[in-house]
Amino acid sequence: MEQENAKIALDLTSGTIGQLSEIPFAVVDFWASWCGPCRRLAPAYEEACAEVSAKRPGEVKFFKVDVDKEPALARTYGVMSIPAVIAFSRGKPLERFSGRPVKEDLVRWVEKLAGNCQG
Repeated sequence: MEQENAKIALDLTSGTIGQLSEIPFAVVDFWASWCGPCRRLAPAYEEACAEVSAKRPGEVKFFKVDVDKEPALARTYGVMSIPAVIAFSRGKPLERFSGRPVKEDLVRWVEKLAGNCQG
C-alpha cells in the first residue's frame, strides 16, 4: 500500500484493515471529528508521520480510523476512549500511545517501537 504525498496518514476501514498483517510496522490513530482532543492531536500526528517517514522511508506506515464510520474496528482493538494511537506489527497491536499530543513525544515513541521491530 503506497503512501500518498499529500496525506501521509491514510484512512483504514474494516475492508482494508487486513492489510496491516502485511506491514512490518504501522501506527493507527483512532479518532472522531467531534472529539476535541482528537482535533488537537491531528496536527501533531500528521507532523510526526511526516518526520518519521522522512527519517525512516518505507519502514513505518501511518493510518487513521474514524471510529464513527468504523465502530467495529474500535471495538476489535479495545478502543474505549479517543484519541487512541496504537502501534501494530504485522497486524498485531504492540503498544498504545498515551500522553500529551506533542509531535516530539509521538516521534520518540514511534522511533523506539520501529527500532524494536527491525531485524
